[in-house]
Amino acid sequence: MKIKICGISRLSDLPVLNKVHPDFVGFVFAPSKRQVSLLTATRLRSALEASIPTVGVFVEEDAAFIKEAIDEHIISYVQLHGRYDEEKIKTIKSYGVPVIQALPYTEKEVETAADYLLFDNLKPGSGEAYDYTQVSAKKPFFLAGGINISNIEDALKTNAYCIDVSSGVETEGIKDAIKIEEIVRRVRQ
Repeated sequence: MKIKICGISRLSDLPVLNKVHPDFVGFVFAPSKRQVSLLTATRLRSALEASIPTVGVFVEEDAAFIKEAIDEHIISYVQLHGRYDEEKIKTIKSYGVPVIQALPYTEKEVETAADYLLFDNLKPGSGEAYDYTQVSAKKPFFLAGGINISNIEDALKTNAYCIDVSSGVETEGIKDAIKIEEIVRRVRQ
């Protein structure tokens, strides 16, 4: 199983990420407390180990902005939240990167051109957990939503392709190196 650390917004988060080498690192471009600009994401990407793939998180964003983040080599995957029709997903895929389509965990598998699904709680970014055993899909999926040290074992019992954490590795809204190291260790053991 793979691990994604999402919501990276500070250069001080990078030493631990370069040390533990998660399978993915996420930059949130959508309005949120973890939002980064293209300029900040460029700085973060250049200080992050080059072999760590980066995921751009977007909510109903214009395809041109997404393409700019790809063309600037800031991101190597695109994660889409909100309403994206099949044509827009296909357009984004034509930029040469895999697409992850986010859905609420209550949604049953949908037909989509996306390469991966991501199941989250009904309020993405809230840090609220749910019953992870309710999720299953034929397509490889990322599992997100309130995953932290205390419930990681439940998340690991699913057939997820990747565990996606953000607030679960924070202390008072700041990424916590000890929590990041521990959750990566648990996913990989």
